[in-house]
Amino acid sequence: MNKILVILFLLVFANQVFAKGKPQAGIFIENYDGMIVHGHPKPGITKQRYFFGHRWDYRDFNNDGIKDFLYSGAMRPTNIEMAGKDTSGTCGINKKCKGEMPGPTLYLGQKDGSYIDNSNLIIDNRKPPGQSLSRQQLIADFNNDGILDFYLADHGIGGSNYNGFRDSYFLSQKNGTWLESSSTHLSKKKFKIFDHGGAVGDIDNDGDIDIVLTDLERFLRCLINDGTGKMKIKKCGSINAFAIELGDFDNDGDLDIVHGGHEYEGTVTGIAFNDGKGKFKTKIKLPVPEGNWGTVPEVSFWDLDNDGDLDIVLSRAGILYVGTSIQIIENLGENKFNSKLYILVNPPKDYKPTHEGNEWNDFIDQIRFSDLDNDGLAEIVLFNGDTKGLKTGSILKNKGGMQFKHIKNNEEGNPVKIVSQEMYKDDPSTFFERFVIERGKSKQTASSKKFKKFLKGKKLDNFDLDGFENIEEPIYLKKSGASILAYKYIDHGKDWIDYDILFEWDGLKFPVSMCLEYYPQYNFPANRASLVDRFGFAGLDELSVHGFHICRGKNGYIGGWEIKDPIKEIGIDTLLEDLNFKVRPIIANIPQLSLDQRKELLINVDKNIN
Repeated sequence: MNKILVILFLLVFANQVFAKGKPQAGIFIENYDGMIVHGHPKPGITKQRYFFGHRWDYRDFNNDGIKDFLYSGAMRPTNIEMAGKDTSGTCGINKKCKGEMPGPTLYLGQKDGSYIDNSNLIIDNRKPPGQSLSRQQLIADFNNDGILDFYLADHGIGGSNYNGFRDSYFLSQKNGTWLESSSTHLSKKKFKIFDHGGAVGDIDNDGDIDIVLTDLERFLRCLINDGTGKMKIKKCGSINAFAIELGDFDNDGDLDIVHGGHEYEGTVTGIAFNDGKGKFKTKIKLPVPEGNWGTVPEVSFWDLDNDGDLDIVLSRAGILYVGTSIQIIENLGENKFNSKLYILVNPPKDYKPTHEGNEWNDFIDQIRFSDLDNDGLAEIVLFNGDTKGLKTGSILKNKGGMQFKHIKNNEEGNPVKIVSQEMYKDDPSTFFERFVIERGKSKQTASSKKFKKFLKGKKLDNFDLDGFENIEEPIYLKKSGASILAYKYIDHGKDWIDYDILFEWDGLKFPVSMCLEYYPQYNFPANRASLVDRFGFAGLDELSVHGFHICRGKNGYIGGWEIKDPIKEIGIDTLLEDLNFKVRPIIANIPQLSLDQRKELLINVDKNIN
């Protein structure tokens, strides 16, 4: 009986929203009843593909009746040099980030409950393709063909400015792919703004879905759809916003904007009302809670008390995203509100952050709504990355009367199930096959011939590779022709790191244990291979006699600048030399390192490196 009442309530509410003259808003596209499936925060290849972010959506993209996952995030630069306090200084002051820019990752759901990587269906023919820092995944059927499309608002990483980066606009095609269509379907060919916030909805009441983006220049930018997915870009409001969402707050039949501010920098959190023609003019402020909660990275809303109007939910954090809270604002009508703050994570009082990428950055990235216990009241479902203070998949249970209780994932009363890593699977063309067979970079060299000759009569061990994590794009070592495929993080300090690398070299696949130690007096990062510790060099005990050198006070190592004739005869000399000329990309690509760990290791490793 409760289930029937819930369905009736949702149908009635949806009918109110989509009744004649009522425009469609993105909030009703992204929410659905029974939202108990929660994406893994860093599944499969995405853990390496994206530096941070890992934003995801759970929708049926290919219309087969099974929901799929779309992920995007920030590129992983090869020239990381943390400066300043935010992502604009990721690669140093006034330096652009370098490296390949990944595209979105599409996992198509299968009948057995698994998700197969079908990112090959996403086509980006730009040069170069991909994203820098995808902050928002805006999803709707923009070209009205019955298939969901997606717009990635990308404000960019690095460069030490806030000029933004090009966005990405993927439209569904008749052949089952999604084609990046900015050049053909946006009125401005080189459209670039710092769009930290974005939302979708029919803002001009013409029956199709438009896009609204924030702009750091204190404007809203509206992308007005002509019904075929072609967007005319124009200014539509003088608002300096950090996050936005669209909904009809004054019940006049058009979509208004709730905007979250970066209140430490003077921007305001409030509502801007639609004039009926897609412009946002009249403004009111929303209540601000007491305490250090002036960062509002995400906003959303739903009718939480079933009174027929929209209540507001804000993600709040402190300076540099330290501390995590949710503000729930009850809509009383006539622009009057009640407000209550739910603190989810309180950092130590003496903790003083120096950068956004700190250990207490736990902010709620996405907010969703679903009646999880079938009592006719919608719970607030919270999306965030797994961090020190808050694991992903927590909820605010709706107890009625606008009272809520925070329940963490895996606790009683929280039915949200996080999809396990094992359910995300590679497509038939694995990263190894794509790299070795299609790209053909890994090749036979004189050194690899010598190494194979050395191995004659010997057998490489059947290595236990548990704990190794693949990287999306193998690192090619030009001199030897070898490729780095995966890493296993072991241990590190301020000026050193012990780690393992998995290589592919002329058809051979084997691990090598490494030790990197930085010598400040020489400004030299010594990246040596172990011949005795853990895997040693491919587990070949015969090589241990050549480990004459020390790393971190331990014997049995050799570096590319310490090679003797016996090593040259074996053929591993060029591989050792390659490793010392690739220190920065090697560190930048270790997937198990956090942002703070990577920053700590790279801060001194900055000169005399290619």
